[in-house]
Amino acid sequence: MSGPKDWLTKREAAEYLKVSVRQIGRLPLPRTFVASSPRYDRADLDEYLQQRKVVPRQQTRRAAHRGEVLAVHARSSSTDWLKDLKSRVLRS
Repeated sequence: MSGPKDWLTKREAAEYLKVSVRQIGRLPLPRTFVASSPRYDRADLDEYLQQRKVVPRQQTRRAAHRGEVLAVHARSSSTDWLKDLKSRVLRS
């Protein structure tokens, strides 16, 4: 459960994510309004960052070579990802 320290103002959320205040309003982040000003839960911001994490290409090749399975970005189609992985393995 979130405590009072876990709710950030728009400016604090922007500082936390290292983006502009204007950019925060454009991001698809869940928010709660208190007296018509948005508040952002720190846990939601952390989850947003985790979802946006990208695996470097070199690390992907090494994992594919070893037969490991890496996390797939939620937006990518599994078949596209598999085709891309196969082409990378065949090139190496």
